[in-house]
Amino acid sequence: MKKNAVQKSHLNSGYRSAGWHGIAATIWLLGTGLAPSVNAIDITTENNPPFNYANGEHIAGISTEMITEMGHRAGVPLKIQILPWARAYLTALNTPATCVYSTARLPEQSELFKWIGPIATNKWALFARADASARITALADARGYRIGGVFYDGKYLYLKSLGFTNFELVSDDDVNAAKLIAGRIDLWITGLHKGTQIAAQHGSKSIKPVLIVRDVEYYLACNLETPEVVVNALSQSLQALQNDGHDKTIIRRYARWLHP
Repeated sequence: MKKNAVQKSHLNSGYRSAGWHGIAATIWLLGTGLAPSVNAIDITTENNPPFNYANGEHIAGISTEMITEMGHRAGVPLKIQILPWARAYLTALNTPATCVYSTARLPEQSELFKWIGPIATNKWALFARADASARITALADARGYRIGGVFYDGKYLYLKSLGFTNFELVSDDDVNAAKLIAGRIDLWITGLHKGTQIAAQHGSKSIKPVLIVRDVEYYLACNLETPEVVVNALSQSLQALQNDGHDKTIIRRYARWLHP
């Protein structure tokens, strides 16, 4: 990745590196102007394909395109940055006018943010090494195994709410894939599509899904001090693009991920 590279498009979008980790995109968009003149909204995310991920110097994905279109229609300038999930989440939680995606809206988090969505849906799954002999036919079967998770992540929080305690947590979910392949954890809870992609990259010596845990909706979660006019404008733009079918157009672009 080139340092400090900037790309401009007909939407006057610039993409540049994000210092020591990840990339950032500054998106200055002229839209319908649902929001009066506002400062740029900082948005953080992680690598979680096909919803949000680094693609060269760009940030791509279903959720990314949804949020970019929302900002375009609302006339809200957005600055998007990829970080490890724990840092992305805490940045949005503690910084005014900052949002994070793709975020599951769980009961224990519902009062911590202003929520916009849902912007996408996913399946959470448990993955094991391809050569694992353990039979996981129900979630209860996973209680005796070391499960890789991520601090502040919805998947970890969901299992924790069900009484699971057998976690090995990291700040970046990509680390868990390497730990599972190396045998340092027994199971990895992650998005089905992300896990399947990593399995394909590593071939038969890699990993396999052993249990679909649940379906989940993803949201844009905004700091409580995000201006209400911005939240309302983005919410209205999301509703409009869903009404005119633009969300389906975005999803079709990622069909190879969703239906390999």
